[in-house]
Amino acid sequence: ETQAPSDDGLSCSCVDSELRAVEAGTGLPTTGWGCEPCAAGEAPTVDGAKCLPCAIDGEDDSTLGLVGSECACPSGRTVVETDGLGSWLPEKRCRVCPDDAYIRANGDGGCEACPAEYMQALPNGGNGCECIPGYVVKTHPDGLWGRDVSCMDGDAYTSLATYDTTSATTVTYRNVQGGVGVREIRSAAFEQLLLPAGTECLRAVEEPVDSVREQPLIAGNEACQAVGNLCVLQLYDDQTEACELYRELQDKAEGSVNGIDEWKSRMPWIYYSVGPTAYEIENDVDLVVNIRGEGSTLTYELATYSLNGSYIGLTPLTTQLQLCTGRAADPTAFLDFAHGLEVRCELRLETLLSTAEPLFYDIYLRVGPPALNQLYPVPVRVANLRSGGAEVNQDSGSRASRDNDQLVRRFFSIDSASGIAFGDSSPSSSSSSTSNRLPVVVRYISSATLTVTLQPGTT
Repeated sequence: ETQAPSDDGLSCSCVDSELRAVEAGTGLPTTGWGCEPCAAGEAPTVDGAKCLPCAIDGEDDSTLGLVGSECACPSGRTVVETDGLGSWLPEKRCRVCPDDAYIRANGDGGCEACPAEYMQALPNGGNGCECIPGYVVKTHPDGLWGRDVSCMDGDAYTSLATYDTTSATTVTYRNVQGGVGVREIRSAAFEQLLLPAGTECLRAVEEPVDSVREQPLIAGNEACQAVGNLCVLQLYDDQTEACELYRELQDKAEGSVNGIDEWKSRMPWIYYSVGPTAYEIENDVDLVVNIRGEGSTLTYELATYSLNGSYIGLTPLTTQLQLCTGRAADPTAFLDFAHGLEVRCELRLETLLSTAEPLFYDIYLRVGPPALNQLYPVPVRVANLRSGGAEVNQDSGSRASRDNDQLVRRFFSIDSASGIAFGDSSPSSSSSSTSNRLPVVVRYISSATLTVTLQPGTT
């Protein structure tokens, strides 16, 4: 027999040193196609499209010749048939996979990249990877972005080992609809991100400014942003480990950004100092507005980040706070000074679930032309934020009641990621990856108010 069933049982393939026969000059299979042998000293390509000789020329990438139906390579090397652009080589050769890749076990001669940073191939040509020396492994099966494992700096992990607990990755959801009340979930996203991001961020904030950088700049920045995002997902609750970790890393960071004490170098700025001071933060903004016509529209910008801390960009605020625009002729009318817009609607669960990951926003007020790049940070008041075990922002809004308010910088509008339970292998489709599993809880912004107040003595 020169043919055998394919792995999926839906087709046939040629075996041994034969390839699929095609019509000369067309490349199309012959009628009722069959298999034909390669010439002596040649082996078929992995896809059976053609035959190639084995390179035996004494060069470093030379093969050991034909053994059975394939060109043989020395230990630790694999057969390569194409160049970097995917074109056929004139003959098969041997290559060494990069340090962070291993030879695939399926026999196609390819190199498989290790699944995470700071990994290397197993020694002696083993199929798989391990953390490089000095790093420890953390597994998170069926993780986000197809990542099932992370490697953490050993020294940094030792410093933060107290956060390696179940409680650190548990999210408490309050006021859950449907009579549930309070729900606690060990979050798969927190399991995957909290410690790996924390250890990378610790490396970033402890790295001397004048030293040779061992860690890529973007890796440290994204890790610190991710830690901040996880604290935001805990609604800034200072009794959760995610926010405690953020505070610890913030305390270790040296220097500040733009002269703002709460904005530490390499760290995201997510908290204001407690009290009414932040309410007056914009008193010095020299902004001329009109009730109508030119100059009546306020321009806000949103610095947007993904869950893993990647900076997405700076975009104008339009309808990001609106989960539905209703029937409003102009859904951005609320940006006009002294204008209000109220939209009410019912949201379908499918709409919320379609947002695979939350986006995180830092809001700024733009003053003057874009070329001047004058951006003023806008404080955010999260009504159900918890501090010291209490919802300190749930008050009447009077001046006296602001003394214990905790204003912040960052917010999200939909979160369907943190509610996916760690260890829950029940997929919503044939795949069991986190991105395809249904969350137990979904959160959304139920109301948002953009407040602009004229200061006394202004018109």
